[in-house]
Amino acid sequence: MSDIFISYAEEDTDVVKEVARVLERAGYSVWYYARDSDLSGDYLLEISDELSRCRAVVFVVSEQALRSGEVYAELVEAHRLGRVKVPLLRGLTHAQLRQRAAKWAIALGGAVAAELPHVGWDYDALAERIVRGLRKQNLDMIDAAGDSAYPLVQQRQEASAPQPIAEAPAKTPPPAPVAEPVEEPIVSAPPPRPQPEAPPIDAPPTYATLDQPGTAAGETATGPDGGVYVWVPAGELYMGADDIAPPVHRVTISKGFWLGKCTVTNAQYRKYCHKVGVTFPRDSNQGDLHPVIWVSWEEAKAYCEHYGLALPTEAQWEYAARGPSGRKFPWGNQSNDEKCCNKENRGPGGTTFPVGSFPEGASWCGALDMAGNVLEWCADWYDEKYYADSPHDDPTGPESGEYRTLRGGAWGNDARNCRSSIRGGESPTGRDDAAGFRACKTQGTPSP
Repeated sequence: MSDIFISYAEEDTDVVKEVARVLERAGYSVWYYARDSDLSGDYLLEISDELSRCRAVVFVVSEQALRSGEVYAELVEAHRLGRVKVPLLRGLTHAQLRQRAAKWAIALGGAVAAELPHVGWDYDALAERIVRGLRKQNLDMIDAAGDSAYPLVQQRQEASAPQPIAEAPAKTPPPAPVAEPVEEPIVSAPPPRPQPEAPPIDAPPTYATLDQPGTAAGETATGPDGGVYVWVPAGELYMGADDIAPPVHRVTISKGFWLGKCTVTNAQYRKYCHKVGVTFPRDSNQGDLHPVIWVSWEEAKAYCEHYGLALPTEAQWEYAARGPSGRKFPWGNQSNDEKCCNKENRGPGGTTFPVGSFPEGASWCGALDMAGNVLEWCADWYDEKYYADSPHDDPTGPESGEYRTLRGGAWGNDARNCRSSIRGGESPTGRDDAAGFRACKTQGTPSP
């Protein structure tokens, strides 16, 4: 376990090396991707694991970082985990960050920031600045002590062997640092958010695999593709909407199922492509944590089948999004630009956000991004008039057709057009920059 996780854009690696060096001299253990990653592993899982283990996150916030979907996703994850956050501004002032990246400023709120020049920075002083920021938030992780005014940047003697815990001398509180002006926090800490109805994306899985059913909505398990899945218990809903998807009709979902908490990411799909020897869609060129796009229905189905999974039926998808109470949107009955990726709230690259960026937009069972970001393939053939003759129990769509069903709205849609009842279709061989998918497993389906 590392004390500090450093989050940064690739262009800032030179700064990160120096920051890590002085923090390690101070006695912290540090993890950053370019040096410490197991490049043979799954990037998404590795980052999530390291963030869950660290005690604080240092963010190098630069022009490049503000455009990085990966850095933003790490910020969201750290915020959700409640980790102490210390931003270091490189080439930006506090005012510029507030003006140009309000979401970043809010999520970073409360931590003491230091402004980093591109050259000529005293990195030992920087280490003490970071330590002061940690202490201000009541986090002191260092065992080292010394006689200097800045004991936390005093290098430990390499020749000193570690002593057994029982023989260690009693620790004394380190002397207070020399007083000097400290910048005000970027913004005050954000008010506590209401607790979600289901565990957040970073909740540890309660089941090791999908081979057994859950017992309550929102319980989590690890899927064979490495993704997190949420349990959706059996139940009923009124499906459709008279104005956009008529007629409204009652549907029973007779079996509970596991559903991907998020859509399949570029990292997950790339790992699958390497394993089975198929081509990764080159135009799905956002970061590893973004949803994979430019994937046809047939390709999405092949991915699911490789792992013993399936695409959700249209009824399963809508039930997971709306729940028994029939919400218009996953979070409630009111449209909200801030609770999903949409035309007025696009991601860092002008299209998608990293998956799971909107925990406040979670559905009743804990599924994320079921409104906006990308449209999602479902198993069914699409027929605009199917609802008029849909069976009551476990509908699976028409027996044949020309198009397969897409649900959920996307980054180019107005938020009001990301309603959970809106439906459409596309050729099963078609690909689109706004279409992705998530996988599911119905209770009782055996694993491969």
